[in-house]
Order: sequence, then C-alpha cells, then structure tokens
Amino acid sequence: MQKKKFISSLLILLAAILFIITFNRKRITFAAPLTDTVPAEVFSPTKKKDAVKIDLKTITAVTFPKYKLTKQTVFIPDSISIAADEENMTNGNYIAILTLDTLPDKSFIQTLKAASVKDTCWKINDTYISYARKEKNGGKYNISFSTKGKQIILTYSHP
Repeated sequence: MQKKKFISSLLILLAAILFIITFNRKRITFAAPLTDTVPAEVFSPTKKKDAVKIDLKTITAVTFPKYKLTKQTVFIPDSISIAADEENMTNGNYIAILTLDTLPDKSFIQTLKAASVKDTCWKINDTYISYARKEKNGGKYNISFSTKGKQIILTYSHP
C-alpha cells in the first residue's frame, strides 16, 4: 500500500511539472533576434588585390626583353588548408602570366643557352624553355615559355 501511494504521488507531481512547463513555455523559450548580431563585414573575405612586383632578372639572373604583367592568379596548394578568400598575392602562392613585347630573338636564346651552362636550373629545348629554382626558404619558382611565343608563365609556391 505504501508503495502504491508513493508511485501515485510521484505521478501526480510529474504531471503537475509537465502541466506547468507546457503552459509556461512562451515565457521560458528564448526567441532569437531576427537581425544579425554580428555585422556581415566581420565575416566578409578580405579583398586584397596586391600585385606582386615581378622581376625576372632578379629571379633568373638573366636580362629578359621588355615584358608586362598580363595576369596574376592566386592558387592554394593541396598541402595548405587555408580559405581561398584569405589567400592573396603577397602570401606567396601565385601564377603570373607575362607577355613579352616582341618574340624572343636569337641573341636572347643564345644568352639563355650560355646561362644554362652555368646554372642547372635552366632546361632548354628547341621550342620550349623552362627554369625551376628552389629558394633557401623553400619557395619554388617555375618559369616556362616557348621560343616561338610571347607568353611567359611564372609559378611561385611558398612552403
């Protein structure tokens, strides 16, 4: 008998608690504000379009004919986990397309062949020239272009 009385009083207490919670729910529930609590500008990506100054003579120690920067694009290597909108040109990983004002002449090609004797970074083919160098800090330069074209592709990847 004592056990039945205890169970029934426990059920009545539980029913009373559920009744109070059900009808006072509007007061207990927190309504989230419909407006932003943090301004969107805080989360917007950084829009840095800093162009890196490219000097092929500094990179290769060979004087190139006059050229201009056509396009620079940031890329993110697979080994780095950084948001694409946080990466910019000055962070280091980029591809640049340079355009020569004139086609490479024979004297320039001869200069490159002479440089390739002293510097093993140069790989010279009949129609294709490439330069690959690793810096002391781990950065890698790759320069490639055709002897019959005006476009130079420069890739720099920072470790």
